[in-house]
Amino acid sequence: MSAQPPAELSLEESLQHATRFAPEHAALNARRLATTTALNQVSRLQNPTLETEIEELRFSGRESGLGQAEYTATIAQPLPLPGAVRLQKENLKQEAMANQALAAQLSRNLRTQTLNRYFDLLADQERVAVRQAEFELAEQVAAIAGRKVKAGKVAPLEAKKAELQVVRARLALDEAQRSRHINGAALLAIWGATATHPPRLTSPWPGENLSPPTGKGSWRTHPDLSLMDARIGQAETARDLAKKQRFGEPAVTLGRRWQSESTENSFLLGFSVTLPLWRRNRVARAYAQSEIAEQTATRQRKSRDLQQAWQNTLTRLDQVTTRLSATNEELLPAARHLFEATVKGYRQGKFTYLDVLEAQRALFHLESALIDDQRERVNLLIASEYLSGKHFLTEPAETPSQGDAP
Repeated sequence: MSAQPPAELSLEESLQHATRFAPEHAALNARRLATTTALNQVSRLQNPTLETEIEELRFSGRESGLGQAEYTATIAQPLPLPGAVRLQKENLKQEAMANQALAAQLSRNLRTQTLNRYFDLLADQERVAVRQAEFELAEQVAAIAGRKVKAGKVAPLEAKKAELQVVRARLALDEAQRSRHINGAALLAIWGATATHPPRLTSPWPGENLSPPTGKGSWRTHPDLSLMDARIGQAETARDLAKKQRFGEPAVTLGRRWQSESTENSFLLGFSVTLPLWRRNRVARAYAQSEIAEQTATRQRKSRDLQQAWQNTLTRLDQVTTRLSATNEELLPAARHLFEATVKGYRQGKFTYLDVLEAQRALFHLESALIDDQRERVNLLIASEYLSGKHFLTEPAETPSQGDAP
C-alpha cells in the first residue's frame, strides 16, 4: 500500500486499507497453523525412550571395574490410549473453533473502529462547511451593519456587535478545522498512513431507508459467545481427559542384558502402567469443573447483555430516525426561510441586528444538530452491525446533504 495518503477517500477504500494492514490477523494465522499442526500430530506415536543400566559394579576382589559389570539397554514405546487421543483431538478442534471466533472478533472490531473514525471525520467535514457558511454570513451581516452606521440609520454599537459575531464565527471555524485534522489523522493511523491535511471523504451518510436486520436472534451469532462456547468445550474435554488418564499412559519395553566377562546375554520384554493408588488427577478434574462453571456463568451474563444491547439499539435507532426526519424536513426549512426573511427585513430597516443574530443562531444550531443526529444514527447502525455481524453499511448511492469543506 502506498505511503502517501489519498486526497479523496471513500468508505469502502478505508475498510479495504484497514483490512490489508491488520497485523493482528497475521499473528492469528500463525496460531491457527500451530493448532492445525498439533491436530495432525496428536494421533501419532510419541518418541520412544532409551535407557541404559550398569549393574554388578563392584571394586573389591577379583571382580572389579566396568570390565566385569552387567549391562542392560531398553527401549520403551509409549502407547496412547484411544479414548485419550479422541479427547485430545476434540480439545484441539475446540481450539480451532476458538481461533475462528477470535478471527471473527478481530474483523468486527476492526470494521467497527474504521466505521467510527470514518464517520467522525465525515461529521467534522460537514461541520467545517457549516462553520464556513456561518462565518461568511456573519461577514455579510457585518458589512450591512457598517453601511447602516455610515448612513446614520443605526448606532455604531450595532456594528461592533456584528464584528464580535464575525470573531466568534471565525473561532468556531478554526475549532472545527482542528477537530477535522485530528480525526483525519486518527482514521489514517488505522493502516499506518499519515497526512498533513486530512483527506476529503466522498461517501455520504447512510440512506434514510437503511435499517439493520430486525431478527430476534441476530445477536446470538456474536463471536464472543462462540469463543465462550469453545472455551467451555475445552474445559469439559480437559475434565474428561483427566478422568481417562488416571491410569497414566502405558508403555511397551524391549531390551537386552549382557555380562561383559561371560558370553551369556538375554532379552527383555515388559509392559508398564501407572497405578491410580492415590486418586490420580482428582485435583485436575476439580479445577476443570470450576472452569466449566465459571465460563458457563460468564456466557449466560454475556448473552443477556448482548440481548439487552440489541433491543436498546433498535429502540434508540427509531427515536433518532424520527428526530432526524423532523429536523431535516420541517425545522431546517422553516429556520432557513426565517433567516432569509429576517436578513431581507434588516436591509429594509424592519428588524434590528439582534433579530438577525437570533435567526442566524437558530439556523446554524439546527444545522449542527442535524450533523449530530446523523452521527448518532450512524453510531447506532454501527452498533447494530457489530452485534448482528451483518455488513449493511456499504457504499451508499446518495449525495451528501452538506457541502464539502474547503
